[in-house]
Amino acid sequence: VVSCASKLLLHPTLRNMFGTQVGPEAAAEPMAGDPLGGVVPAFPKVSTSRGAKSAAADAFRAMVCAARGPLGLPMFGAGENRLTPLEIDAQLQAAELTYRDVLEGKRPTISMDVNSPDAFYKEHFGEEWMAKNKIQRKEIQRQAKEAGENTPMWVEAYSDAADLAFEVLELGKTGAERIRQREAVDRSEVLTHLRNLRHKVLISHYSRCGAGERLVGQRACVAVLWIFVSDSEVLAECADCLRLMVTGNAENTANLTALTQALPPEERTHAATDRGWTFLRASLDAFAAQAGSGMPLLNRPQPQDQEEVNPQDAKIPEPKADTEAAVKIAQCILAAKDTPALQDQLSLLRQAVPEDACQEHRDLSQMLPAVVKSAEALAKEMNGSQVVADFLELLKLTGQA
Repeated sequence: VVSCASKLLLHPTLRNMFGTQVGPEAAAEPMAGDPLGGVVPAFPKVSTSRGAKSAAADAFRAMVCAARGPLGLPMFGAGENRLTPLEIDAQLQAAELTYRDVLEGKRPTISMDVNSPDAFYKEHFGEEWMAKNKIQRKEIQRQAKEAGENTPMWVEAYSDAADLAFEVLELGKTGAERIRQREAVDRSEVLTHLRNLRHKVLISHYSRCGAGERLVGQRACVAVLWIFVSDSEVLAECADCLRLMVTGNAENTANLTALTQALPPEERTHAATDRGWTFLRASLDAFAAQAGSGMPLLNRPQPQDQEEVNPQDAKIPEPKADTEAAVKIAQCILAAKDTPALQDQLSLLRQAVPEDACQEHRDLSQMLPAVVKSAEALAKEMNGSQVVADFLELLKLTGQA
């Protein structure tokens, strides 16, 4: 353990990727899903000062990051056995103390009986902490039961979404997540994963919850929209899958419109926060491509460090526009039209782009006239299509239609 920790300590990328400061006197930040937003008390034995980095903490952060895949999400149990935010923070603190003892050549002073962790929590954190944790545990159990976590359909859908994500996402130069270039993606594998997932989310609420767990399905599908912007067959499958994933699932829908998936050449770091715009940026580009020339509206820079792949070896089909694919993408966008995030994004496109706007916001401002023009041309071509009419009505929020 000491040898492994020492080697990882020498890796600056791994050392800096885990952002949470586990410290003695540093107050723990409220964690996502914490209904109380409470502060977790720290172990009294830790003596580093606020903001200081200990060797043990760095070693632990590095090991956590080394265990993370391209999705950058460590697992803390599933279903009713999932740890609460308070328990996660407590175990992070215990792990730091353990690694510190190991690095200093001491016998670990922290011991937890896995069969009765509550006794450990009560001893170190007290009755008030236990009462707050009990509330959080009940809420997690309620959510797990409602979503059907660990049921066969939930597990299979989560697995399909993860397989799709690993096909279209990769670790970048800095160890953060990024979207693969088109030539490096196996088209047949993507179609297989999309079709497997679409069948499940069509028939099962638990599958929709599994596919949306930790935003895996949403992030993977947004990456597909970006990568296959000129491939009508893949886009049609993706739009259907994503629409079914959010239908009747308010949490999936809200997460889709609020997520941020770094677009090439950018990478999504572990410290990244979701601010929205990515789904709208990728989906409107794909819609305009399929309703028009089959090509993306704006030039796309690619990372310089990605391996060169011969387009002929990748068997990339010729760009082709398909109005049916465009209609399916419009349906997908309409499925999320009532979310506050999407409504706000469309309304903000009425205004001048602020100097500190994200790149997706800037791109959408440039793309919007062409998107509206494509939608109006499609409406004339498909006279009487209610989907296209509703889509144009939605675009009126931007002030362009």
